[in-house]
Amino acid sequence: MGLMNEVLNKLHTHVDSFGQLKNFNPEDKEYVKKESQLKETWSAFSERLQQRIGEQDTDEKLSVFIKITQDRLTEFADKVFEYYKEVESSTTEWQVRQKLLFNDIENEIVKVLEFLKLNFSNCFNYLAKVPRWVFYLNKDVVSKKNAIISGLEKKAVNGDLVVIISSFLDKFQDSETLSFKNWHQYIYYKKLVRELCKFVESPDTDDDTMNVIKLLIGYNFNPLTFYYFMVDYIEKMVVKNAPFEEPEITLLQILKNVGNIRPELSNGYNPEVQPILESVNGSILHQLSIIAKLKQVEIPDITGGTRQKKAWHYFEVSSTLEELLFFFKVMQAISFIKTRYNSNLYRFVERHIKTDRTKNPNPSPQYMRNIFAPSWEFSPKVVRKVRSWLTRMIAYIDAHFPDQLRILVIILILRVPADLFCLTA
Repeated sequence: MGLMNEVLNKLHTHVDSFGQLKNFNPEDKEYVKKESQLKETWSAFSERLQQRIGEQDTDEKLSVFIKITQDRLTEFADKVFEYYKEVESSTTEWQVRQKLLFNDIENEIVKVLEFLKLNFSNCFNYLAKVPRWVFYLNKDVVSKKNAIISGLEKKAVNGDLVVIISSFLDKFQDSETLSFKNWHQYIYYKKLVRELCKFVESPDTDDDTMNVIKLLIGYNFNPLTFYYFMVDYIEKMVVKNAPFEEPEITLLQILKNVGNIRPELSNGYNPEVQPILESVNGSILHQLSIIAKLKQVEIPDITGGTRQKKAWHYFEVSSTLEELLFFFKVMQAISFIKTRYNSNLYRFVERHIKTDRTKNPNPSPQYMRNIFAPSWEFSPKVVRKVRSWLTRMIAYIDAHFPDQLRILVIILILRVPADLFCLTA
């Protein structure tokens, strides 16, 4: 490493010498000499680098060499960048000449670092500092950030989530106090920005908030603010003061949806933090465990000391199970009852509705599923009994709400001429 350090030290010396030149003539011999020395020293460094890499006879030596070279190049790049910023906005001939040379050197340094990262990724130090020139080159990130935030707002993504994403995107800036600490965070940022740009350009859906959440979880977006958002977002999806089964079903469905998200990146923006997928799953499982404990406290006899679950009935109906399920089937057929899954209905009946004269004293969801199936033939007695209930319900309404019915009849009569007019037109 001795000769490499010597070459790098010369580079520092030549850059300092060149950067401190003031009001010179670009055709002046002294300037031409200093520029030539700087270019020759850089060329010698590039040649020597390839040679020294080939001389490392163990992986350990190669790893140490790559990391030291990476640090020295980054230090050198930032020194050149300071000189570049001094003449960046100048239009005088000699400063323009300096600026062009600094620009070329910076680009060459970044090329070498990218070469090391691409070809020696196992040795490259991803936790090392990123040269400021890298951020300077990516000035379009501001326009990308604005496009992303605007796109998320147009898709009606949750406002709190948009603020979190916007705050994260603000980490990319060309300043003295960059929020990026290392190459890992810089590379992660670029990948996430690329995916967010694709997302905002995709067609709108009914739930783009959940879609962007899935994207962020897949890309292991693990700032603490996002985790807190997810905890609050899940809590708002759970109906409060509802029977235990409802929040359980909701949480289990969320757990299923989250579990189906494909991880795109193993390491998140903060690599020392556990994956956001594990954190969210852990939060959901924690809530489920709390519900299980509450059930044990509020329903201590739900199992009655046996392994067979006892019912926890909300109310009782004066019908057999078959009659009740026929009644439900009729209401579902006319869209009075709507449920995403019939199993929800079976589970609720099993646990919370007590029926009379049930053939099966402890009906299972499978037993009810058989009755609810299209192939099940309800007996004439069951049909007549349910029809009798409905008739009695109508008679009750007629007897106790005559005024409301009278208004309905008047409205129907007033509509008759209009209907007749439509028929004769």
